[in-house]
Amino acid sequence: IYDQDDNPLSIFEAFKIDSIKAEYIKLHLKKLTDNYDANGLKRNYAVVYATSPNFEELWKRYTVFIVNNVDYKYPLVEKTVEDLTSRYSRFTDIKIGMTKHIRSEVCISVYHIFMNMNFTK
Repeated sequence: IYDQDDNPLSIFEAFKIDSIKAEYIKLHLKKLTDNYDANGLKRNYAVVYATSPNFEELWKRYTVFIVNNVDYKYPLVEKTVEDLTSRYSRFTDIKIGMTKHIRSEVCISVYHIFMNMNFTK
């Protein structure tokens, strides 16, 4: 995402999961935090399309996984996901969490937008 002067603001990395597929999740989060962001942007976004029949349980497992099992190039400030859902989302099928990382002595944020895409016919 760029501003009106063509300056980079943020990067979005989107992926789909139906369970905790460790290597797949790590691949996408590392692309977002380590590979794509040459500028050290302050805010980036992981958009996760969740197709599990148990959305709430997958969200809980995802938040535990991303702080304990991903070896980020830029370390986490705390091993926790700040749940921002009630602050930003008015919808039942969207969860929003944030991890904070230290890059060159600056705190950067990764927002994890977790969307329920398990729609049955």
